[in-house]
Amino acid sequence: MKFSELHTAFIELGRVLNNYLNYKNSNNKYFSLLDSAIQKAENYNPWFTKENILNSLKGVQTLINDEAFLNIAEYYPEISKKRKQKDVFPDYLKWIDVSFVVCIQGTKREIEKIAEDITNIINNTHSVANKKGEIVGYVNPYTNFNIVSVSQNKNGNIKNIPNLYADVGNTPILLNISRNFYPVIKNNGSQWRLTFIPEKVKSEDKTNLYSFENFNIDLWMLAGASNIICEKYKIPITEERMTYKPILLDGIPALEVHDHLLIIKYHVIDRIKFLRKNEKLEKSVLGNGETIFEIIKRISKTEFDSEWVMKAKILLKEQTE
Repeated sequence: MKFSELHTAFIELGRVLNNYLNYKNSNNKYFSLLDSAIQKAENYNPWFTKENILNSLKGVQTLINDEAFLNIAEYYPEISKKRKQKDVFPDYLKWIDVSFVVCIQGTKREIEKIAEDITNIINNTHSVANKKGEIVGYVNPYTNFNIVSVSQNKNGNIKNIPNLYADVGNTPILLNISRNFYPVIKNNGSQWRLTFIPEKVKSEDKTNLYSFENFNIDLWMLAGASNIICEKYKIPITEERMTYKPILLDGIPALEVHDHLLIIKYHVIDRIKFLRKNEKLEKSVLGNGETIFEIIKRISKTEFDSEWVMKAKILLKEQTE
């Protein structure tokens, strides 16, 4: 079993035991197996009462965490090197999950046309740089946005307006998106959920996820595409700034970032590593003016006793030692 698979299975075991012991999600397929095993143990030996077994399982469950996992995993050759580096959170985590999500009503045929239209909008949006190499806006030939534009939010309604201060001369520098997106259509009953996902490319290690470096390059184009879609389909925006939702991916602290139609997911440890490489870019592009440390501190104030915060603190401690 690979390290990543072993780690996922270990954390899943802890989650199942925690839910079982706290009577959560009683429909879990493993619960009936646990009930049966406990009953057989008690029938085989009366000393193994259900109460005693549950108390033992509670003790086991408290030991199932990331730190305990690496204490065990150090006996595996693949892991010993990582343990010597004192990195509680594995080095293989390095990707950002990026997608567009649009929820809309209509017939199946209408939705398919809309999905095709939005796909063309995303894949034909270009960011524009001036002579200094600074990004000053975006264009989209597919929708006839041929003048360098930026967005304006008026009472939750997005408008794409010309950037009158974009000094690009007669030969503007156009940047192309690094990969194409494709739609995944799902009917949720009263409406359709359209998710647009980047295609795999060889340069990204055969994954459909972004690296931090390439994501920073494409973000202007992705944001521009989101603005054009919002205006064309009259999609209201409730939050002008990025919002951050703490989540766990494979039991490891991560963030789900919502920026208009964009949903971005990444591990906290990856962003810390990127901050050390380029603090200015990390703060301005990924943080909307905040560093990852400031975001963690802000989340900790409202979710101080959550599993996410506890694991994030362990991570920060390991990174500063």
